[in-house]
Amino acid sequence: ASAPGRDGGGGGRRRSGSDPTDVGLLPMKPSAKPPSNHHDYRGDVRAQDILVEAIESHRASGQRHRVLFPGSDKFEMERMDVWNHDSICTPCLILQPRNSAEVASCVKGYASGVRRCVTENRRTGSKLGIPRLCVAGGRSSWVAMMEGAVVLDLGRMKRVKVNDPDDGDDDDDGGEGVGGGVSKSGKGTIAEGGTGTWTVTVQGGARISDLDAELGRRGLMAVAGTHPSVGVVG
Repeated sequence: ASAPGRDGGGGGRRRSGSDPTDVGLLPMKPSAKPPSNHHDYRGDVRAQDILVEAIESHRASGQRHRVLFPGSDKFEMERMDVWNHDSICTPCLILQPRNSAEVASCVKGYASGVRRCVTENRRTGSKLGIPRLCVAGGRSSWVAMMEGAVVLDLGRMKRVKVNDPDDGDDDDDGGEGVGGGVSKSGKGTIAEGGTGTWTVTVQGGARISDLDAELGRRGLMAVAGTHPSVGVVG
């Protein structure tokens, strides 16, 4: 028997000491939350539970950031999607916010979880291994994802905004951050001799292809990497 994971991945809990090829699975009864133990995560599952509970407790109404667990299909696909395949690893959790408010909730939840782990260690004499936090932007950094870490993955935040110096519009990134960015046409283009200093604002998950596409609509370019799949930030 098997049971679906919280983020859609399926799986079951393998009998202790069984052969990995044994197809006999027990119904999933995890004290930790991963939908399966068919994965390479070797971190502290109690600390993982505490962190998940804290992260969820800081989720505000309407927020839909993902929490991906080892063993789910989505988790496996995301951890493999890095520029440097030598850095492929198995994090503790992958958090995927869509905007700055959800980023703040994830960070607050992680910090609260760390405090709870420290408190439990002191109260019970436990030695919970507390996962570090790392940030995956465009996933070109070798520390974008790290073994046993909680990954704050900004891959759903790819908005690119070209700031027209003659426009004065300076909206924030409160939107969902999905897609290629914001396009403006007409006033202030190079062809029309716009004045002032042009800048571009990118969200943390934007890649060079997202940046080039939005700048190209204005006849602009930026000094950045040349490979389209490299992140603007790591």
